[in-house]
Amino acid sequence: MYWKMKFIYLFLFDAEWLLIFNNTPVVKNIKVDGIDILKEEIFVINSFEKAYESDSISSLLVDDILKGKLEEVLDLRVSILKKLERKSGLKISKVSLGKTIFELEPQIVKDFSFTEQSYLQNLNLFLLPEENNYFSDIQYTNIFDESVLNKKIKSDEFQNKINEYITKSNEIYGDYTFLEKGKLTLPKLKDIQKKLKGNSFFVKDNQLLLNGCGNISTLVELNEKIKEVENKLQDTAEFKAIEKLLSDVKGMALKDTIEKYPEVLEELKLVNLSEFRKKLWLSYIKEDEDDFNNLKTKYSVLKEQIDTLDIDDTPWKEAIDIFNSRFNLPFKMDIDNLTSSIIGESLPKVIFSFCDKENIGDCEDEDWIILNRDELEKNNTLSQGEKRALYLLNIIFDIEKRKKENQKTLFIIDDIADSFDYRNKYAIIEYLKDISKVNDFYMIILSHNFDFYRTISSRLDIDWNNKFHALKSNNEIKIIKEHYQKKPFDTWKDVMSAGRRYNIDYDSINAKKHILALIPFVRNLIEYGIDKEVNTFDGISKDYLLLTNLLHLKDDTQNIKFEQLKIIYL
Repeated sequence: MYWKMKFIYLFLFDAEWLLIFNNTPVVKNIKVDGIDILKEEIFVINSFEKAYESDSISSLLVDDILKGKLEEVLDLRVSILKKLERKSGLKISKVSLGKTIFELEPQIVKDFSFTEQSYLQNLNLFLLPEENNYFSDIQYTNIFDESVLNKKIKSDEFQNKINEYITKSNEIYGDYTFLEKGKLTLPKLKDIQKKLKGNSFFVKDNQLLLNGCGNISTLVELNEKIKEVENKLQDTAEFKAIEKLLSDVKGMALKDTIEKYPEVLEELKLVNLSEFRKKLWLSYIKEDEDDFNNLKTKYSVLKEQIDTLDIDDTPWKEAIDIFNSRFNLPFKMDIDNLTSSIIGESLPKVIFSFCDKENIGDCEDEDWIILNRDELEKNNTLSQGEKRALYLLNIIFDIEKRKKENQKTLFIIDDIADSFDYRNKYAIIEYLKDISKVNDFYMIILSHNFDFYRTISSRLDIDWNNKFHALKSNNEIKIIKEHYQKKPFDTWKDVMSAGRRYNIDYDSINAKKHILALIPFVRNLIEYGIDKEVNTFDGISKDYLLLTNLLHLKDDTQNIKFEQLKIIYL
């Protein structure tokens, strides 16, 4: 019932053997007061993940007002993309070989050669035609399926037949004087027919005059005239030759399209294919022009607000300040793709600026060298410690987002301070102390490091009942309450007597295990106890004293040397 226990601290000895050697499947049932815990209520923080990037940054950049406008724009965008999905046959996203692939939007961006990889950010570049045409009824995938496109449409034989057909169709067009290539074509006549029907034109003896064939008085007469032209086009030897090329399984969808819209053949000439892709998308958008214009207007207002956003006055900057107040790194950070990160179309690209002047405040614009994270990794610019600190920054982003959204969270923190120096370990502990005070934040902290265990127990004032040790015995792992903390060597001496303590029978083997477990602790004491650098207190590292809670032993009236300190400490 973790909502009732603010801390559970587990000091773990190596237990990986259970996963390696035990064939019994590991079953995890996590419940709170008998109810399954929700996935979003658990946040696991590993000791280090090299490629980890927070996806919480965008939410830290927007206030509630901007968030409301953003949600409205994104809802409209999704609605339009779903319509384009149905018309085109391309999926917004699909799963292939276990991976999610975004299909629809990248194809649109590619077909229009947009620089921004985004449908939203290119809204003003879609130049809709004045009138719609039959293209809106043609499915994109029926034409531009890769197997059909490469093996059928782009073949020399198919392209030759298209040229022969166009020559013949021009002759047929000449027989119908009311049609004119490039102006009033058969597709446009079909569009007129739809509009006349939708507007109930053929009432009160209204008639349509077509050059060369007299007055048309009804929709039936107009449909018959359109069908007459279509039949002539489809009855030609040239058209039938094209149909024959598409008679196999892969060509059937294209064959059906051409039979319904013979005029599409002219668009399938190699020189027209690139423009035809655009025509299809624009015709789809044209059909829902009101929704498109509504989206464009709302996005324009949103974009203006994003462009004037001061990121120094956002929770993102607050998270940066939390980080900078604890860690010292040789760079400052900014966000390169502010718009796309806020609207969620890509992860924020954090860029890093370096200046080699001793006082950063003296740096002019030309003094800064800017690198993105990939460049940092590629050039191995950051030390291992700085990479770990950058990982922690991304963790802070995620935590601050949960704090902002009042998200009830159980943090599973696994050796978070492992491999950090004492100064940074202390910084981590202080941040954990801060978030421990947040309502609805709970923590299970795991560690193999006894030093870290003792210090965080003290700093976070963790109750004895909430601290546990994991022990391996008889091929099982037991979780037992803590029996020692402040004086590990006293416990070790008791163990050496090979007696019984805390309901545990000790023998010489167990005693040796305790000696081994304390080796890192003793090594740290020796390594960090004496420091010849400036940051010392009578030869004792201030960082170490601060971390191990020993600084109170030293003041101006005391003269405790390192040899005496070891005795007091142990």
